[in-house]
Amino acid sequence: MATEIISSSLGKNSQGKRNNETDSKLASLDLKDISVVDKQSGEFQGIEMYAKNTNEGMDAYSTSNKMQVLEAFRIERSVMSLLIF
Repeated sequence: MATEIISSSLGKNSQGKRNNETDSKLASLDLKDISVVDKQSGEFQGIEMYAKNTNEGMDAYSTSNKMQVLEAFRIERSVMSLLIF
């Protein structure tokens, strides 16, 4: 029953096939653009520094498992989606 409800709420694509759950959730974000942040850029280095500084304030268990930034994405959303509460 739950699977049927979830499947019916996903909608269909232009070919009439049901969208998968991940695609539906991504589409609901109303993204204007998404791009990978270059690992050599200052922006990526800033994100890594933030993660490092945040990790240093955590308890002993967390500091033994250092965070590592593998990828970063720059996301731009539609202005209208930001104005709706």
